[in-house]
Amino acid sequence: MISKKTMIRQAILHDYQSLAKTYDEHWSTFLESTHNWVLAHLENPGHVIDLGCGTGRLLESILHKHPDSKLTGLDISPDMLTIAQQRLPQARLQETDFTTAKIKKKFDTVLSINVLHHLNNPESHIASLHSLCAKNGAIFLCDFAIETLPLKTAEQYWRFFHPAHHRAFTRKKLRSMLEKHFIIENEALLQPDRFWRLQIYKLQKPQSLDN
Repeated sequence: MISKKTMIRQAILHDYQSLAKTYDEHWSTFLESTHNWVLAHLENPGHVIDLGCGTGRLLESILHKHPDSKLTGLDISPDMLTIAQQRLPQARLQETDFTTAKIKKKFDTVLSINVLHHLNNPESHIASLHSLCAKNGAIFLCDFAIETLPLKTAEQYWRFFHPAHHRAFTRKKLRSMLEKHFIIENEALLQPDRFWRLQIYKLQKPQSLDN
């Protein structure tokens, strides 16, 4: 019997393989809102890792603003990574499931942008960001914010009928999960259009864990 985690992974791979060529255009407003917030709050990015980097659009924007940045991107979709590699020939891009990858290096900037709702164990992912973040580094996490009636209705539909979607959270719930592990340095509720609401955070490790 196929595990739920494997089913979710296969569904994610199927969705993003089919979306790769049109992803940036189709989700342009959604992506622009998120990326602009990250860029506005990102200082001295150093070595950046993007977990679920997709077509590399955010990494490209970071490099444009901070040319000295070193870039690493992980994604499970080879078609998305092909586009990312064309954009970023100097970046280190890897086709892998970042939830199981053994990553020993620490990074100055860790990006987890709109991937949390796909993950079978979001709490584990949040906790794992500690080990990726270097001393005095920054973590950016963004995901859906289930705050409106249309999104609450959509969330129920996605959870039952969209295999690539595991769960998204209200701001109150996700904030409480993050505060168990991090200091929230900055946060916002983004509204890229009439339907979507995105919660985005800039996080720091507590000093006791900053090693």
